[in-house]
Amino acid sequence: MRRHATIALVCGLLFASAGFADTLRLRDGRVLQGTVVEETRSRLVFDALISNITTRLTFRRSEIESLEAGDLPEAEPAERPARAEPTLKKRPAPTTTQADEREQYLVVPISGVFGEAVGPTGVRDALDHAARRGIEHVVFTIDSPGGQVWAADEISEVIANRDPSVRCYALIDNAISAAIWVALGCERIFIRSDGTIGGAVAYSQSNTTGAVEVDAKLNSILAAKLEGVCARNGHAPEIARAMVVYGAWLYAWEDGEGGYHFSNSLKLGATKLDDSRSVLTLTGPQVERYGLGEVFDGTVESLGDELGLESWELASAYGSAAMRRGQRSLRDRAALLDSRAKLYVEFALWAERINDTLPEDGSYNIHEGGAMTSPSIRLWRERTDACLSACQELSAVIRDLDRIAAKARRLGMDDFLDREDIGVWRTNLDAMMAQLKRNRNRSTF
Repeated sequence: MRRHATIALVCGLLFASAGFADTLRLRDGRVLQGTVVEETRSRLVFDALISNITTRLTFRRSEIESLEAGDLPEAEPAERPARAEPTLKKRPAPTTTQADEREQYLVVPISGVFGEAVGPTGVRDALDHAARRGIEHVVFTIDSPGGQVWAADEISEVIANRDPSVRCYALIDNAISAAIWVALGCERIFIRSDGTIGGAVAYSQSNTTGAVEVDAKLNSILAAKLEGVCARNGHAPEIARAMVVYGAWLYAWEDGEGGYHFSNSLKLGATKLDDSRSVLTLTGPQVERYGLGEVFDGTVESLGDELGLESWELASAYGSAAMRRGQRSLRDRAALLDSRAKLYVEFALWAERINDTLPEDGSYNIHEGGAMTSPSIRLWRERTDACLSACQELSAVIRDLDRIAAKARRLGMDDFLDREDIGVWRTNLDAMMAQLKRNRNRSTF
């Protein structure tokens, strides 16, 4: 978190007249200036300068119109105490020229398995922060063996829907399988000379034979989506298809001006890069040769020179922190999925118990005229009580499902469980329990 120079006085904390401040615009029309103390997904804690006194305020995200950096307005001089007070050294404000020339960037590490160490929450948080702070450049440093499709797909959507003021670059050590979604979603790709990209084996249906066997229909859909990602960022869609679809071919040929064209079908005179026996993987030199990206073995700090930017400085470590928080979100997601699976098992068991104890399905002796015998009346009540007990257990399971569904929605897991289904289950179960109670003491059949 960025901190600003302040002057401490005994009678309250007052901002220095030449310091920096953030400008917070609220949806009710108020405009406050001060310093951000803490940011979360749901709230913002803000030290606001009001009548020359700093007041700490907390706002919900829904109350905030915008947040931007800016110079603090000149504060009216406060009356000083009789004795001198110690002050903190003030940092001079940057000149307009310095501010205009400064190119800030965030580093967002994509490291580990998608769905376990890499997920959409951290990426979304980092990109939103960059947009709020006016940080125009985000560098994804990628070293991943791939992972779960849902995580790659959601991250791809997050990158595609980011604020257009934020430019994204990929710096690849290894972008295998699901990781290609992040790499191909960036407008420029840089790769280490010994790096690799491709080999989307995460989409395989089975590898029990020792070879990657891919479900053709699923992978065709995924390939089509990834081709769209490539088209938006100026990458060859044919390359994406060959990286995802097992059995896809890829041919390349020069255009006579140093560029390459590609095709997934046979092209006379073209070089075959991939065939039906493999899923395309490219090395660093191949990535550069075929125009997908550039070989770059320098540091992130020196990437600015490669981009042609005279000033290139790291804004903060927010990107790394966001991804760490995102890992906690993934652990929460995994725990919720595990809880849902266990509750589904309980749901099925208690539903079966209800069906097994329905009182009307028992065997009863009936007197002439329809009255049950005394043993049959006892049996009716026993089955009714057993069925009611099972209904109560199932009702508890439904409450637990509703509880974890609410948590899932807060994590953005919109398809976790339909609350309308939960409502129907609860309504039907309540009606059944009411009927069982009404009929418990019946003596006729």
